[in-house]
Amino acid sequence: MAKDAKYIPFPLYLISGLPGNLDEIFDYGISKFAKMVEYTDLSTAYRQVLYTYYRGNLPAPLLRKINFLAEEEAFIPDEDYNGFTGDGQEFNPETGMDEFTQAGEQDEDFRQACIDYWQMQQAMKILKLNGGDMYPPYQVHLNR
Repeated sequence: MAKDAKYIPFPLYLISGLPGNLDEIFDYGISKFAKMVEYTDLSTAYRQVLYTYYRGNLPAPLLRKINFLAEEEAFIPDEDYNGFTGDGQEFNPETGMDEFTQAGEQDEDFRQACIDYWQMQQAMKILKLNGGDMYPPYQVHLNR
């Protein structure tokens, strides 16, 4: 369904601010598209978040949640290999996946933040976009 999109939807009230709010229009449209990307496996979302965590590119709100888990010792980062195997060729986190799963079961906000992040990354790939930080400003518009 999401792969067939030829346009990005946005609320009409955003037209009144053109051209100054073109970024908001695109943020909303891309974010709305991202919500249409269905996830089938929560572990895939956790894996992507964990990979991005080790690469140091997570959005600040999600990074704060993970840092809180680390402070509470509910998640212990793999500081030696950053989730990669000993030869550094394959991302196969031995620690983190179970901790993220448990955290997601206990904290719906964490679970949803991971899903939202994964959906946004998939939408960006499908739309062949890169760069930019669309987390969380798009959520403001989606809730209207």
